[in-house]
Amino acid sequence: MQVIKDAEIMTILGLTIIFQATASYSQNTMQKIWEIKGKANGEELGTSVAGIGDINKDGFDDVAVCSRGLGKTFIYLGAAIMDTTPDLTLRGGMAVAGKGDVNHDGYIDIMTSDSRNVYLYLGSGIMDSVADLIFHEEGGEYFGGPIAFIPDFNGDGFSDILIGDITYLSYTGRVYIYLGGSLTDNQADWTKQGEAEWIYFAGGDISSLDDLNGDGYSDAIIGSGWYPGNPYYNGMVQIYFGGAIPDTICDVSTVGAKSANLFGNSVSSLGDVNGDGYPDILVGAKGGNFAHIYYGGPSIDTIPDVIMLGDSLLDRGFGFAVACAGDINGDGYSDVIIGDPDAYGYMGWVRIYLGGPDMDGKPDVTIVGHVSDFYFGQSVSSAGDVNRDGYDDVIIGSPPFHYWLEDYWGRAVIYAGNGQLTSVEETEPQRLSLPQSCVLYQNYPNPFNNSTVIRYSLSLSKPTFVELVVYNLTGEEVRVLVKQSQQGGSYETIWDGKDDTGKEVSSGLYYYELRLEDGFRWVKKLILMR
Repeated sequence: MQVIKDAEIMTILGLTIIFQATASYSQNTMQKIWEIKGKANGEELGTSVAGIGDINKDGFDDVAVCSRGLGKTFIYLGAAIMDTTPDLTLRGGMAVAGKGDVNHDGYIDIMTSDSRNVYLYLGSGIMDSVADLIFHEEGGEYFGGPIAFIPDFNGDGFSDILIGDITYLSYTGRVYIYLGGSLTDNQADWTKQGEAEWIYFAGGDISSLDDLNGDGYSDAIIGSGWYPGNPYYNGMVQIYFGGAIPDTICDVSTVGAKSANLFGNSVSSLGDVNGDGYPDILVGAKGGNFAHIYYGGPSIDTIPDVIMLGDSLLDRGFGFAVACAGDINGDGYSDVIIGDPDAYGYMGWVRIYLGGPDMDGKPDVTIVGHVSDFYFGQSVSSAGDVNRDGYDDVIIGSPPFHYWLEDYWGRAVIYAGNGQLTSVEETEPQRLSLPQSCVLYQNYPNPFNNSTVIRYSLSLSKPTFVELVVYNLTGEEVRVLVKQSQQGGSYETIWDGKDDTGKEVSSGLYYYELRLEDGFRWVKKLILMR
């Protein structure tokens, strides 16, 4: 496995934190060839990223990057050396999908969304920024949360449109399909909704499948990560086979095995990872810290063919984002990319798994995020071949939501595929020396008035210097609660809402940080209400 450093120094709460360097474990390397950054607080650049195909037919594949904060999607044309100036700006910054052709004119179409509408931009010799069709459905507040093009759901030669809304009818959830045609309209041709309120149908992700079972029709996959609602949240994935007259009867269904698995919070068609001629499926379960691959074929079952597990120590939401990576090493097999934005203390990382006839669940490449932007890997996708070197590339988004972390907000990067990447026999890496069970607990009560208890536990093999410090929003040190060497064990301390001089501090949001002498740190927030 190759671990690629993207950065090692982070400024947080006015402090500089230096993380121990990661290391290489194989010959596999991927080079970062392109990067864009947001320019203002709240842009959330990288909310969604996608390879959209070659929209201008110049031989280079192109990419799209969403900014939810700006409500825009930026299109960047591929090139031998890509620049960072958007070539086209579209309305809608929540989600983006490409590689559709709903009017079958030979040009790639693009779809974007905000929280209420979905915008369709038809391809042409020169695509403009005016939406050709706007989709809107009443009954929910998150229409267009997930969107996708289906290659051809009903076999008429036109691409179709798949749109979900988890909030429809008090979180019953609903999915809509609009069939393409020479005169595509915005009236739904197929709908499917959950069976009751608050079960969160389509409360995860949706994706198209390019003929999973070989019957000549494209299919649809619907992930409902929060199904069947509180308090279970096992998650569910359903597949609906296409047909000349598609019905709404679920053809394949599987539910997460345990509560809080969030199985189906992310789903993706993979192309053909094992070379058997059928496209395959990838399902993420961030709550369970795993992802499953199911091989396509004439008979589809619900037994996973490849199981990928997050690192029990460093992953916190493995499977949050999943996608086909394209064929990044040119061996003829589709590859897999999975993001965990919560890993490494919310720094985030991305794992890439190379396809093959004997694909295993071990990562072949790991890319660790830039520590200053946080949540690296919240969005992932194949970028296609943006530099036309014969290998597919990957695009990764990092739209941080903690606005106090930096002065730019959001980032997207492209890493280039190459022919030197091979599936490797992974040996256990020399892990960062993170203590095995060090936990900083949420304070109680929270919010609080006069005082609050902060607990933490240390699993240490030898005494270690420990500090527990409270900071305000500007990063100024307010109160040092602990500053001493401690053995392994459980500890608690009380903060009385006063600073180091004994003066009561004002109501507001504060942060408390536990740090060890080897550089590892944990941060949580608390609220003081006078």
